[in-house]
Amino acid sequence: MTTDLVPLAPQPVTDISRFENFAVPSRKLTSHEKAIYRRLASDWAQLDATAQSTLYASYLTGKLTEFLGSISSGLINTTLDQQDASVDPRGRSMLQNFHNAMLQQDGQILLGFKLTAARKMDAVLAEDYPDTPPTPNVWQRMLGRGT
Repeated sequence: MTTDLVPLAPQPVTDISRFENFAVPSRKLTSHEKAIYRRLASDWAQLDATAQSTLYASYLTGKLTEFLGSISSGLINTTLDQQDASVDPRGRSMLQNFHNAMLQQDGQILLGFKLTAARKMDAVLAEDYPDTPPTPNVWQRMLGRGT
């Protein structure tokens, strides 16, 4: 049951990524209502895009962590193999000190890469969306393509 007070009739759909997919006008909308619901559709799209972007950035962060972890493991294993191959105890001690310093430095570099990626992803997520959808031009309105 619809009334004039409720200009939209919710539709059963599985894809709620677009407001228009499930909110269908139940009557002819006034110009004011059209403007309001265009803004609502824009807000809906921005919220959905933000959620999707955040999910993807989270996924990429996890993949980056896995990748950097595998690089770090490889560096540690290679270092331990090189230290085990050293026969002279004097050389082993010096090599161990050198490798420890190198691994710490490499770890800081890898963490720096991850931090840089996180900052860039955050900058993308923080970008503003257009405030309102573009206004249709005269021809789009006349041909019914911009409403």
